[in-house]
Amino acid sequence: LYGPMKSPSKSIVDRRIYQFTLFLGPITTLLISPWTNYDPINLIKILFVSTIAFGLIGLIISNTKSLKQKISRPLIFISAGFLFSLFLPLITTSAPISQQFWGMQGRNTGILAYTSLTFVLIGASLIQDLSKFRSILNGLILAAVFNTLYCIIQIAKIDPIKWSEYQPFGTLGNVNFLSSFLGMTCLVCSILAFEEKLQFSRKLLLMLLVVIDLLIIIKTQSIQGLMIYFAGGGIALFIFIIKRFKNLF
Repeated sequence: LYGPMKSPSKSIVDRRIYQFTLFLGPITTLLISPWTNYDPINLIKILFVSTIAFGLIGLIISNTKSLKQKISRPLIFISAGFLFSLFLPLITTSAPISQQFWGMQGRNTGILAYTSLTFVLIGASLIQDLSKFRSILNGLILAAVFNTLYCIIQIAKIDPIKWSEYQPFGTLGNVNFLSSFLGMTCLVCSILAFEEKLQFSRKLLLMLLVVIDLLIIIKTQSIQGLMIYFAGGGIALFIFIIKRFKNLF
């Protein structure tokens, strides 16, 4: 009755890691709590990210033997070095520990946030199925669609939430964050729209989303999104040309 506990099978752990990673991005992007917290953006997001991140590490530790072959050693060493650099200031600086742990008010990019994101990086590195990557990209696009619709509401000044800012920032709380996020999603949508197997109607919808989001980026007056879009597009074009030349020869 009280025999040794069995570790979860590799397939179950892989599926749970994938599910956690799949829902992490869209839900974290969209979560806000404007009627319950003084900080309606950052606190709810860091709560969800840290919960999922430590859940991912728990899954990995529970089945280390079967997953150690998939975990990149350079990634582990780099992550360990990064975490060491985060925790070292706790004993070498006079800054309040609470401030180092939580980060500045309104940002919350302290030790908890970066440790959680590191754990998410390690968990995401274990996903090696291309079909699962496509699902993650679909989640990114879905989050972009909701943010696009909400930004249109904010631009039209019919937002039911009385924010202190009047510029469009979606559910990210900052025009620079929104601009960067939309820049990434525009890049993903543009690349997917050039897939030969994709239906023409879906290509049109993706490009429509790109046009609207680029206009929203311009409206925010933040250049981060445009820089990400054009720099990423240039890299994607370079890779495409290299592959075409390889096929010719």
